[in-house]
Amino acid sequence: MGKLTDKLEQAARGGAQPMGFAAPRVEKTPAMLLLVKASAGGPGLKAAVEAGVDGAMVAPGSKRNMQSAAKALSGVPWGLWVDVAQAELPDGADFQVFASDASPVAAIGGEEQTSVMQASPDMDDETLRVIDDLPVDAFVVSLAGEGPLTVRSLLLLGRVSGVTSKWLLLHVSEAPTAHEAEQLHAAGVSALVLDADDASADDLRQARQTLLNLPSAAKRSKERRAATLPSVGLPDGGSRRRPEPDDDDYEDDE
Repeated sequence: MGKLTDKLEQAARGGAQPMGFAAPRVEKTPAMLLLVKASAGGPGLKAAVEAGVDGAMVAPGSKRNMQSAAKALSGVPWGLWVDVAQAELPDGADFQVFASDASPVAAIGGEEQTSVMQASPDMDDETLRVIDDLPVDAFVVSLAGEGPLTVRSLLLLGRVSGVTSKWLLLHVSEAPTAHEAEQLHAAGVSALVLDADDASADDLRQARQTLLNLPSAAKRSKERRAATLPSVGLPDGGSRRRPEPDDDDYEDDE
């Protein structure tokens, strides 16, 4: 597995990640990762590294800009955000995000790199039913053009999350509030993708802190199991369970 999938696994377990063999310090992994999308030559990469994001997706640029991006992101899992999947990735790149269904199969899948495909929530039902069989590790849904999150946003997201067992990433234009983040995590989102070119390090740092405060999936499951519903008496004429016959009823028939 690649570095990104390792991070996703870590987030799903809700565990902490040791920082080296000798150092006792432990890095906490949020229940939902914070990833950024940035251009190779833009200021977003510096802000992302300063904020301590969990990964970066880089739009390809010139050779010089790509080398600069790789150097800046040396300690961060990063990959390409492209239209058509590429058979070879730049040095240091761990994964790629691609959109086109015309991408060559030889360029995706395998053990050497992580492949993430953009999945449109507007896909027809027949296509949605088969996307989980594609040789990719994760899907990313973009709601960046939808504005603030709404019920419609959750419905669109649910069209994809309901048909795949793979990691689900969500690209949005604004960092969610704590309540919105909980709803997205409950809907199956494993990582949030924000545009970094127009964001400051403080903005990204605050967004990651929101995700760090999310309860893990295991904790939420435990809380749901512990919750009990209040006992409510059935009104007259309500639906009742049919009583089981007593043993005496059978004895009277003999």
